[in-house]
Amino acid sequence: MSPVPEFAPARCWRAPSNGSVLNPAGLALATAVAELRIARRMVRTWVFAALAIAVGLFVYHAWSIQHTQMGIATHPRFALPGFGILVLWVLVAGIVFLAFDIPGRDAREHVSAVLDSRPPSNIALLAGRLLAVALAAWLPLVVLAVLIQVGGLVIDHLDAQAGIPAEPLALATLVFVDVPATLLFWGALVLLLAGTLRNRLVVAVVALGLLATHVWVVFNTPLYLLPVVSGIANLGLPGSEILPRTVSGTDLVQRLSVLVLAAGLLATAAATLPRRDAASRTPGQVVGLALLVLGTAGIGGLVWFVEAERSERVAWADAHESALDAPRLDVERLSGTIDVGPEHQLEIDVVLDLRTPETSFDELRFSLNPAMTVASVRLDRNEMPFRHELGVLAVTPPASLAPGASAQLSIWASGVPDPRFGYLDSSVWALDETLLGMPIILQGDAASIFDPSFVALTPAVAWLPMSGANYAIDDPSRRTPDFHDIDLLVRIPDGWRAAGPGRLAADGGMRFRPRVSLSQFPLIAAPFERLALTRGGIEYELLIHPGHLASVEYFSEGERQERTLQHLEQRFRLQSGSPLPEHGFPTRRFAAESPFRGASDEMWVRQQLFSSIDSGPHGHVAHGRPGRMAAWSTRPRPPESGRTSCNTAKAASERETR
Repeated sequence: MSPVPEFAPARCWRAPSNGSVLNPAGLALATAVAELRIARRMVRTWVFAALAIAVGLFVYHAWSIQHTQMGIATHPRFALPGFGILVLWVLVAGIVFLAFDIPGRDAREHVSAVLDSRPPSNIALLAGRLLAVALAAWLPLVVLAVLIQVGGLVIDHLDAQAGIPAEPLALATLVFVDVPATLLFWGALVLLLAGTLRNRLVVAVVALGLLATHVWVVFNTPLYLLPVVSGIANLGLPGSEILPRTVSGTDLVQRLSVLVLAAGLLATAAATLPRRDAASRTPGQVVGLALLVLGTAGIGGLVWFVEAERSERVAWADAHESALDAPRLDVERLSGTIDVGPEHQLEIDVVLDLRTPETSFDELRFSLNPAMTVASVRLDRNEMPFRHELGVLAVTPPASLAPGASAQLSIWASGVPDPRFGYLDSSVWALDETLLGMPIILQGDAASIFDPSFVALTPAVAWLPMSGANYAIDDPSRRTPDFHDIDLLVRIPDGWRAAGPGRLAADGGMRFRPRVSLSQFPLIAAPFERLALTRGGIEYELLIHPGHLASVEYFSEGERQERTLQHLEQRFRLQSGSPLPEHGFPTRRFAAESPFRGASDEMWVRQQLFSSIDSGPHGHVAHGRPGRMAAWSTRPRPPESGRTSCNTAKAASERETR
């Protein structure tokens, strides 16, 4: 009699005769629990966990010390994407060494025959193991997040001079949205490499080489493409206490596409695994290929979308540059009503008293934000045909309108201004930079804000009709400023306050009527708190968002208040009887001398961009509050060559600015 084999081959296994079937999800979960036990006993699991936590704590608190103690770094609360991707790369390297030998480990430990005799399919087996290694790599990040947040709250309570809790929304986004999808993708990729290459050393070298390539790509990709490439939301973008950055639609689609790619890699790895199961390999390969195509299409669609957005801005710039020398009309007065509905949209109903160009013209051309929908244009109370394309509002006047004639044009429009429409003539667009470039992006990436809790409408985005092209508006040599009288009634939500030139109280809103002619009109509105200080018969008003009151309260406590006032009087030379400028904003002159004697031009420019010139009255401040009084600075306009020299920057900084 021939001996009965101890283990029956998996390909001979059949479903139980009673019709019951095993749950693939349950098999995957059981496999994940077993794999997690194995990972817990491996030394390399703890090594990479400790390394990730150590790197995260060191980077975050070193950044915190540079901010709170030295004032040479941005607020670490909003630097989570930058520090998070460093931790993520450590965790990905850990996944490489956790998963690179999974397929061969069964044969090496003499358990492959046992697995072959059991019913789990390849896809359930690999899915469970993928979940286990991804969880083993993700848990150290959870521990790190708890340490940073709890430690920061304790330090904040103790009023220590170093250590700041992270911004909760950014931290939650990193832990629960960004990292899990990336870890699953890299884990599935390593499983596929291990199943096809079947050599642990080769798998590790190839996987680490791909990781190094990803690191290089992230550092050298323009910021507008980083949401697609990095897998970290808002990487390289500045943060805000008032408007915390959330996960965008692009981020969500990217994470979903990455998960689909991970599923495709997993299905392909299961089909190529040497272990045979009851399922045919061909359907698994087809499903894996389909998922890979679908995930790649999602990533490709995102690349097309962000490139289209950039191309649209380039088209706006080209259209307005070509219209720069076209005949311009002269606006003499701008009046009307502005309805700020931050929950919905902005509505403008304005009347422009104008004088037509002195030369012959076919159209009356204005700049108006392309996201604003124009509902009506009337010339002397008569409806006029118009077109609004690429941010150019062209009105066809009647033939009877002669050059140099006076007319009255009314425009009704609504919408949410597109912030990309600002500063079209910039030689460098901040989002075209890379993480390795000069981070101008830290000065801000939005020319306007229209949020339910904060509205900032700058003249650069042409949210009000502006004669001529929205190009070179700050360069009088190329575009003469169009000064005109302004009389606007602004309606804002209850409990809000608005800031702008020539503000007056009025029934039904805030009225803005400057006593002098202006060429531009900015408007900022939010649920501000109002603080006022009277010195020398002049009342100085500060409108501050509730999210920024902590710093004010700190400087208003006890003896700090008097020292703060003395410092302000010394710095701004508040003298009795000195008039305020008509525009309502303080002015000051900047010294061109660098505070770092002997420093290079590059260091001087960086210092002008990212730090204040003089120390504040209290030195270093706890709670992450700035230890220096913020210095107002101006960013000089690049010369015609498209590059800004440091000498030009120094000369320009001597100008008196607003």
